[in-house]
Amino acid sequence: SVGANPWKVGALNTDFTFDGSITGTGTIFEKLGTGMMTMKGASDFTGKATISAGAVCLNKGAITKGMLGTGALSVAKGATLCGTGMLENSSITIADGALLRPGIKENSTSGTLKFGNHNVMISAGATLRFYIGSRSLYTKLTDVGTLSLRGTVKVELRDDVELQEGDEFQLWTSSNTTTSATTVFEIDSIGGGLVWDTSDI
Repeated sequence: SVGANPWKVGALNTDFTFDGSITGTGTIFEKLGTGMMTMKGASDFTGKATISAGAVCLNKGAITKGMLGTGALSVAKGATLCGTGMLENSSITIADGALLRPGIKENSTSGTLKFGNHNVMISAGATLRFYIGSRSLYTKLTDVGTLSLRGTVKVELRDDVELQEGDEFQLWTSSNTTTSATTVFEIDSIGGGLVWDTSDI
């Protein structure tokens, strides 16, 4: 637990796990370095949070409190926010060249990131990635306020997944979803003469 001060981690460029909490009015957090920081606890610091490099992976699916404080959260170019857990940041911005990926691993067939009804911005050039393992197992976002899709939405399928006409996947829940001229959908082909219908987005 830390007080109200800048808190910078990851400069050693190694993967590590943090089980504690970050607290403090005005405390700010920045993830540096190329490694992955796995977070397993709740944090209620009020300053901004920045993932400047490497990755922050949330790994506490049952948690009911935010894991990266309550201030604005931004993910910079080349950095990744991933995992399963809860965020209560006042706003979440995934910048050009950054990645938002529910699921602890790249090929996780489950994993949910919850956002406490706060807004999420996928900027032009950023990527939001989902993974589908079966009709019932796939990664998702929930409890988003407004989901602004300005970048790429990428949906990958496990090689042996079997789908049929009429299968549906709700990859996110939000109060509102917006797209723009820069929005791109990259969805793995189903095969068998089937095509995806994204008209309900």
